[in-house]
Amino acid sequence: RVHKTNDDHNIQIQLEDSGPGIPMDDPLRGSLFAQRIVNQRTKGGLGLLFVRLLVEQLGGRIQLLDYTEQHGACFCLYLPHILGEEEVNIVEAVR
Repeated sequence: RVHKTNDDHNIQIQLEDSGPGIPMDDPLRGSLFAQRIVNQRTKGGLGLLFVRLLVEQLGGRIQLLDYTEQHGACFCLYLPHILGEEEVNIVEAVR
């Protein structure tokens, strides 16, 4: 699911999946957006690192929200409004 909200400075895009989520005591929470060694055992990847780097290049940030049992992993992207000749609708670009 995708939720979008706006304030005067940012567009917030909340992304939620239907998986098991990442419990608060899971040590992985501290390194989700960092570069990790990828191997067959951990099956870790670079996807969230690339997302973080892209969001930061756009002047924003990404955050893993607190775990609840009602949903899977939930991330929030905070992106500044992009103004030029016309305002760009980032949510439509994401879809």
